[in-house]
Amino acid sequence: MFLLINIFALLLTQSLTTASELDSKPRQLEFDYKAPDKWKDKFSSCGGSNQSPVNLDFKKFREVVDPQKLQFHHYDNVPKKMIIVNNGHTRKKKLKKIILILYFIILVELRGQWPDNEIPFISGGPLQSQYIFKQLHFHWGINNQEGSEHTIHGKSFPLEMHLVHYKKDYDSFNNALNHTDGISVVAVFFDIQPDGSEGITDVLKNASNLVNPNTEVNLEPFALSNFDGVFTAPKYASYYGSLTTPPCTEAVTWIFPVSVLDVSKYQMKTLRCINFKHEDFHNYRPAQKLNDRIIYLFKQPPD
Repeated sequence: MFLLINIFALLLTQSLTTASELDSKPRQLEFDYKAPDKWKDKFSSCGGSNQSPVNLDFKKFREVVDPQKLQFHHYDNVPKKMIIVNNGHTRKKKLKKIILILYFIILVELRGQWPDNEIPFISGGPLQSQYIFKQLHFHWGINNQEGSEHTIHGKSFPLEMHLVHYKKDYDSFNNALNHTDGISVVAVFFDIQPDGSEGITDVLKNASNLVNPNTEVNLEPFALSNFDGVFTAPKYASYYGSLTTPPCTEAVTWIFPVSVLDVSKYQMKTLRCINFKHEDFHNYRPAQKLNDRIIYLFKQPPD
């Protein structure tokens, strides 16, 4: 079961993608998490006024009735193919237990392939177009008291998942980054519960045969709807922000379903087996200033 709250991701990318993009090379930028406040010295956008993540403070929410229902299309579709790649940057002896999808600095990369008419996408809500699913990834910390990038009233969660989408009108993720409305990220918090998440179980068990660096393994595909609770929330919050890793491009419409999913202590321990680049011990950026931005709380209209 998942917990409902009054609402309240990035190291990863090129993970779950379309058929034509399975063989594409992800762009890699060098940065670490020792001093994220210094990112702006190398990547100017990281010093912008619309940066992410932020603290979600209920008192500053503006409640509105959603004029058009936020919809998740094709998320029940199981991809024809799913591949996981170990490019040599993980702990070899513990890799049987882990998976990590990173944005720009890739440790382990998960890719999916759907027919063109079955690729997952979102529409409605604050979005004025269709946004095509690109990839999903996770952010976590060194213990169960920290790890999420966004916070709620200053509270951190042990895990935050980002479902990354790009605007269909711009044809590709890279093109979409050049537009202020190019990207939409659905972000979900996880909290500790005994049974954990079916979706995370699927991800972790599928990595069991990926032992040696520079290997590629075909996985048993699974539907993204296995992350139960993401797609049925009666409310969601939304604000305008940026990527949470360099280059920190300000092009993201963030969406937070009013749900908190489950993750077990064992699943978190498994994720923490990752040995990050640059000897980092976590992969989350601290909350940035909200400035004059508004966080909207949308109530889904009836069907």
